[in-house]
Amino acid sequence: MASLFLLLIVASLVPVSIPLFQPRPLADKYWKAAGAAAFSSCLQAILVILVGRNVLTIDSSLRFAIVGVPACILALMLATRGHGDYRPRVAIGSSMGLVIWGILITLH
Repeated sequence: MASLFLLLIVASLVPVSIPLFQPRPLADKYWKAAGAAAFSSCLQAILVILVGRNVLTIDSSLRFAIVGVPACILALMLATRGHGDYRPRVAIGSSMGLVIWGILITLH
């Protein structure tokens, strides 16, 4: 089950990371939005790994989500304010992150 969640977390970062492989320079708002989305995904991955190794229980997901959900919302806000073709990619990745947080909280 942990590997499935890790796969979902990596999948949510794919749209956010696509602009990194394009040759043109990226806006500051992209870096801020991508950083917030990546931070939230790192929290998700840490939670899933620690729960998978029985270091934490799934009850800890709410404590992680207190920081992770606002990071996803911040990434969405920064993406919608930005101008560029990265906007929908960051918005999709952050929305997927919110869905993953919802699933992790629901399993609690």
